[in-house]
Amino acid sequence: MPAVPRPIGWNFKSVYAMKFAILKNLWRKSGGGSYTVTRFWVGMLIAVGLAAGEAATASTPLKPNGGWGGQWSPNGRYIAFFSQQIGEPVNLWVMKADGRNPQQLTIDGVRDFGWSSDGRFVDAEAWHNGRFGWYAISLADRRWRDAWPWLPHNAQSVAISRNGKLIAYLLPKAEWREVWLADFNGAHRHCIAAHGYARHLSWSPDGRQIAFDSEDPHIGWLSELWIYNRVTGKIARVKQLGSSRPAWSPNSKELAFCAAIPPNGYLLALCDVASGTTQMVAKTPVTSDGIAWSPDGKMLAEAVQRKTGERICLILPTGTITQVIGDDHLYARYPQFSPDGKWVLFEGQNTRSSCASEVWIARTSGEDIRRLTPSFPANWEPAASPDGRHIAYLSTINHRCEVWIRDSNGGHPKPIGSADLDTRLIWSPDGRNLLEFSHSTTVLWKFKPKLSSQKLNIYLNSPIISWSPDSSRILYSGFFQGRKSIMVYPLSSGIARPLFPSLPQNTPGDTLAVWGQQGKKILFVRRDHLWIARSNGSSAHPLAALGIRAGDYVQSITWASASRCSVIALLRSRPGTEGFWELRCVSMNGHQRTLYERRIRSDYDLFYANTSPPLCIAGEKLLFTAANDGVPRIWSLQIAGGKAKPISSFWSAYPAPLPHQNLLYVAPVGNAMTIWHANSLMGEAKVWLKV
Repeated sequence: MPAVPRPIGWNFKSVYAMKFAILKNLWRKSGGGSYTVTRFWVGMLIAVGLAAGEAATASTPLKPNGGWGGQWSPNGRYIAFFSQQIGEPVNLWVMKADGRNPQQLTIDGVRDFGWSSDGRFVDAEAWHNGRFGWYAISLADRRWRDAWPWLPHNAQSVAISRNGKLIAYLLPKAEWREVWLADFNGAHRHCIAAHGYARHLSWSPDGRQIAFDSEDPHIGWLSELWIYNRVTGKIARVKQLGSSRPAWSPNSKELAFCAAIPPNGYLLALCDVASGTTQMVAKTPVTSDGIAWSPDGKMLAEAVQRKTGERICLILPTGTITQVIGDDHLYARYPQFSPDGKWVLFEGQNTRSSCASEVWIARTSGEDIRRLTPSFPANWEPAASPDGRHIAYLSTINHRCEVWIRDSNGGHPKPIGSADLDTRLIWSPDGRNLLEFSHSTTVLWKFKPKLSSQKLNIYLNSPIISWSPDSSRILYSGFFQGRKSIMVYPLSSGIARPLFPSLPQNTPGDTLAVWGQQGKKILFVRRDHLWIARSNGSSAHPLAALGIRAGDYVQSITWASASRCSVIALLRSRPGTEGFWELRCVSMNGHQRTLYERRIRSDYDLFYANTSPPLCIAGEKLLFTAANDGVPRIWSLQIAGGKAKPISSFWSAYPAPLPHQNLLYVAPVGNAMTIWHANSLMGEAKVWLKV
């Protein structure tokens, strides 16, 4: 699981009549607008925008809440970047290079942007007049105009040549993304690559060639690097599988890229464009999170993988690392040199004091490291003990991520230990233990006879963990002998064992398991079936075929004891096409029926489908978070049948049921995200935890 997922926004029609009532309650809720968000790992800081009329520009006294995707203007005087206020969609901001005078350029959401060649405009794919389109926003007067009226409405990733005369863009076609070229005025449009899922368009500085990487889903998902010569009209493939993120040298003679080299991961590679020869630059593993050349072509900046996370390193073309920027607590990626070569702009996150990605700069000497866009605190991931008396949650109120405990009826909250940003919390059925788990660690908190913690030797391959009804064992999807396996961890022995020690050789492995029928059965996913077995692993047999195809996967599984059935969340998607997210009920006789289904119409919806919290059972009701056009809300559904209904009319996520039909959930308040309490499922809502 990524520690810091990328931010996303949403789009939906404006509800202007709600504005005044919302302001009365200090909520900035609804609006006409488009994770990633302030970049919370689960996209938690995305929220609903304030209503705005036909105006396409706005200024706000609020400061940006974190930031990512920063780009220098051609003259190096400004930095444009994505950011998101609590209660608003993801928008485009611009500030001076030292971080002063930040101003919001868009209101209703933005997907992509780039500077014009003269630096007078920011070309943005923004929401306006009911759809996304490309607009040129003037820095001088903030006026908008259609950037390219001839551009197809579904064009993506527009790239402009250095001289501003040519445009390259991607055009989705079924499961492909074609690469198209055109003059700036739309003349001479033609397709240069019609097969594959293209990404990362990059013009050579002389404007003669364009590079991109492309994947072919029919032969696998390892990308290939391609170079198109506009003068000769020929396209050539760089002979290196797993190539991505091309970056041209200033003289247009070399191409740097990330090459996937198992088992090292990614290595930095250089391609001599004239001869086509490729060489690995350094043995140090890098990430695919961006490469940048210095303006003089003597140095490269790249995010290098270290034990403590990603660090920005300055690397000579010979492979020598000359400078490492930041310390072990600064998670950094996507570097970019300033036009004068004296500064490096990057996307960073201080893991001790921030819950979001922010825009940072540093001198190429490694000194004068500055954070230009601070982020706001948050409380999230509420987990109620079975009796409802104690609430555990995550918080960054102390400028670091921690696990906190508070009584449900009030009382003074207190931190009990540090945590990762992607931590999940789950109580044991007897309420004596709290399990804290993330991509990197699993900790068991014991509350009786006194508070103590124990780090468990558990390594997860999915964020789903299930307690046995007697609280003596933990069921999870882990690894055994290098394969995905269902593992059982008895608290008494402290030694994890596989549920199925010997799997058939043609079985790819098991994922996502849950206890069922009062702990007598175990339900799990194997290949494209839901299986059932006794609690000791015997008598395993398929219960139902899930109809999973290539590219689909099961996201979550839970057991509804009152309804005696399992509920499964399926995510189905295809590159370049609309997919859908489905909740399916599977009874003990194998009968299946769809409970809920929604189309994934944008990258924003796909983000929420990937990161929504697991399913939550409240008696005979199913509570879950789903997004329509990127706006997350808590939904309620009778498992026995009926239509799903949103139980909140504004941004809300992370439902945590309490006794007597009470509910905790996460929603914005002011400039922060915190935990709210509602009676009778979202009635009489009020802030439960102040920030």
